[in-house]
Amino acid sequence: MSTNRSDEIAAALHRRIAEQLTAEPVYVINRALLNAQKVRENSRGSARDAVDRWVSLLSNGDLRGIREHMLGDDELSRQMRNSSVFQNVLSSRERDGLVDGVLSAA
Repeated sequence: MSTNRSDEIAAALHRRIAEQLTAEPVYVINRALLNAQKVRENSRGSARDAVDRWVSLLSNGDLRGIREHMLGDDELSRQMRNSSVFQNVLSSRERDGLVDGVLSAA
């Protein structure tokens, strides 16, 4: 399946957030749930459905399911990463470094 630059950036960010989830699951889950309502309010259609899926996984503490969508290479996982609720889990410095790494690799 083909990916674009946006998908590559989202995948890189979510790989790092998955690592953070392993190290600090309560922090990551709580931060994501705090972000979810605002993200949902600004989403429509399939993007809103993806946010609802994140909320369900997070609310149930389904670490395996969360990781599967963070790291998956299927269309649903890409869609969910592009409707992420994980803003501010990474520092802006770390986020910018990951984005720069993807852009410079192209």
